[in-house]
Amino acid sequence: MTRLRVNPFESEDYDLLESPKEVELLNREAVGRFYTGTVHKAGGPAFTIVDPEERVVVCLGVHTLFPRSGETWAAFSKLAAGLPHVWIVVRSVFLMVWKDYDRFQALVDPRFPESTRLVQHLGYKPEGLMRRSGPHGEDRMIWSVVRERES
Repeated sequence: MTRLRVNPFESEDYDLLESPKEVELLNREAVGRFYTGTVHKAGGPAFTIVDPEERVVVCLGVHTLFPRSGETWAAFSKLAAGLPHVWIVVRSVFLMVWKDYDRFQALVDPRFPESTRLVQHLGYKPEGLMRRSGPHGEDRMIWSVVRERES
């Protein structure tokens, strides 16, 4: 199994992602500005997962929306496809920061079944369709995981 390392996210990490062609079609430059500008700089924990050769595999984090409520995000490189255990590392990172939140939500492009499978693996439940909510007017599904209230 390839050993992956988790580093603090730096804005330039996103530019080092070797993206699948589908992401290129969504205008990588605009998506990159969204992640580095909105998510990282607006606040919330963010990380980069790298392989043994220091290649960026995943950039991910939580954009804090309200106290104890955050929107999770992740951008995968094409290297992730060759690392079937990468979702376990992603899960570990989100579990590490979960202590500070009661709700995580994620916006998922339904055109990418891999994204849907990932949020399902992470325990998220579908909440509904957000029509024309993507950067280019595409629909997004909103998924969430909510901490159960203690009685």
